[in-house]
Amino acid sequence: MLSKHVLTENGQVLLIENVSPADTERVAREFYEGVGGADFFYRLATAFHQLVADDPLLSPLFPGSVERQANRLARHYIRMYG
Repeated sequence: MLSKHVLTENGQVLLIENVSPADTERVAREFYEGVGGADFFYRLATAFHQLVADDPLLSPLFPGSVERQANRLARHYIRMYG
């Protein structure tokens, strides 16, 4: 059993003790599906990296194409939540 996980559900922050790994996975899956799944994360990452590419201060920190960077970030989120 895991303990003292802070989970956000319905806009509320909850402190839950003795949470099972299955419960943690369920909440992550519900979050993933609730925000729109893989499509949401690809759109989010693309929007973020397009803004970065347009910023003269930040763009040197993220070399390469917007598409490559966005796909990399989206895959990271999909691994975490999907």
